Amino acid sequence: IAAGLAKLWSGVYYPAAEVNQRIDLNTADEKTLCQLPGIGPAHAEQIVVFRNEIGGFTDQYQLLEIPDFGIKRFEKIRWQVYVSKKILIVK
Repeated sequence: IAAGLAKLWSGVYYPAAEVNQRIDLNTADEKTLCQLPGIGPAHAEQIVVFRNEIGGFTDQYQLLEIPDFGIKRFEKIRWQVYVSKKILIVK
């Protein structure tokens, strides 16, 4: 890998700084999720509630299972989020 670049699972290379700034869907709180384009307080809350219901995300594509989330919204954020094995359950 070239210096300063990181390879994502898709095989696409991105500047390492951008990869390191991605948001973990399993640990992000609502305030952090609101930093994503097209995600306001209502969608951030939906993401956290859904995460709690399913016991954590195993794949970022599970966002599409959230009612009214939509493919366009997903496409805006898909490279800015990732899923870790850690899970934060918010009560």
